[in-house]
Amino acid sequence: HLQRLARIDLRLRIAAVVAVAAVVLRILLAEIVQQRLAPAHRTLGIGNRFLQQQLTDLLFGQRLALHEFFEFLNILITIKGQASHASKPHEGHDAIVCAAYLITQLQTIVSRAIDPSDVVVLTLSKINGGVRYNVLPGEVSIEGTVRCSSAEVCEILPDKIEEFIKDVCKIHGCDYEYKFSHGYPVTMNDPKLTKLVKKSVVNSIGEDNLIEMDNPDTGGEDFSFFAKEVPSCFMFLGCKSEKNEDACILHNSRFNCDEDCIKTGIKAIVNIVIDYFK
Repeated sequence: HLQRLARIDLRLRIAAVVAVAAVVLRILLAEIVQQRLAPAHRTLGIGNRFLQQQLTDLLFGQRLALHEFFEFLNILITIKGQASHASKPHEGHDAIVCAAYLITQLQTIVSRAIDPSDVVVLTLSKINGGVRYNVLPGEVSIEGTVRCSSAEVCEILPDKIEEFIKDVCKIHGCDYEYKFSHGYPVTMNDPKLTKLVKKSVVNSIGEDNLIEMDNPDTGGEDFSFFAKEVPSCFMFLGCKSEKNEDACILHNSRFNCDEDCIKTGIKAIVNIVIDYFK
């Protein structure tokens, strides 16, 4: 019974700290003057600064990592061939063979059409086509994503990808439809605010618990819209430990967070806000 009361008391204390942290963090957004949806992106006007802390399975232990992210594109390609019986492929235009050839050729954009000093990831992760073993389908759809370390590269890639699609489809006698959409822009941490965050985190949870990642993450982050408008800083909060080492993978049905990290995250965030207003 006493142990149960102790657990309840701990949860109440954590809840109280969370509430205080939420109130303090709202102060940072007190000067938001407008928010509207534009055709391509969300425009935000914020008078102060912005912080974000997100769970990650990259860190072992209750540690923080200062991190930045790539920009990304989403792409959808529909190859339109001509259906035929599988025993007579010469009577049609094989959309599956065209798609297979295109998938391999698009990978050469990264290795041969982009400056090696620019980091680009092109992944085609979904393909649909065909309903019967003995019928060549008339259409095959391909979906994927492109991640770029620079906004400049992300601007030229859509046209470069379409050049490849057009040429490959022409060789195989197919037509195509091609759609792309820009996702989140590059997430960049403000140097001045990051310096303050580093000092505050070291003072609150110790230097050993702060990590500066050498390279940006190839993922995308909507926090970048804030970072484009005002000085901002993004942090990862480690949630992996001995308790969940084999079941702590983000975007996985077996994900299991070591909730002890919550206390560390709250402590760091609250101290950052207090130090900022000193």
